Amino acid sequence: MTIDPFTVAVERVLEHEGYDKFTNDPDDPGGATKWGISLRFLQSVDEDLNHDGAIDAHDIRNLTKSQAVEFYRNNWWIKYRYGLLENDRLGAKVFNISVNTGPGIAHKCLQRALRSCQLAVVEDGILGPKSRAACNTLVNDSGLLPSFCSEVAGYYRILVALHPRMERFINGWLNRAYD
Repeated sequence: MTIDPFTVAVERVLEHEGYDKFTNDPDDPGGATKWGISLRFLQSVDEDLNHDGAIDAHDIRNLTKSQAVEFYRNNWWIKYRYGLLENDRLGAKVFNISVNTGPGIAHKCLQRALRSCQLAVVEDGILGPKSRAACNTLVNDSGLLPSFCSEVAGYYRILVALHPRMERFINGWLNRAYD
């Protein structure tokens, strides 16, 4: 029996995000967060989960796992077509990083990794047909995934250098990059 790549990928995201732990860390620019879904993101997509007329911490606090999984499926996996990457491990990793950094950053890191593999792609942060095709030409290449992980780790290190108050997150972020 084959396991759906999204199911594997979303479980990894939830593991990195802390499963059902509700947080509201003042150093986290996302604000209130549960299952890895932040209030800032919920507000950006105008999603009032509890239908009370306000998008606030109550929406996050009451978020269920099944709601979170469907939110990830619709707002990341399907929207950015990670399932069209023929290397399931790469698709899962780009999805995971996209949840943490935002899709534009994750896709730019992927495009930089493709360039390091000698593929001429535009570094525009859009995972479009050309970037996906480039990934799929390297479906069995052992260098793309490590290159992507390295680009992501570099992004996290620069982020901490620019925002020293975020240094306490670096070990978790680097684990996420290389895991």
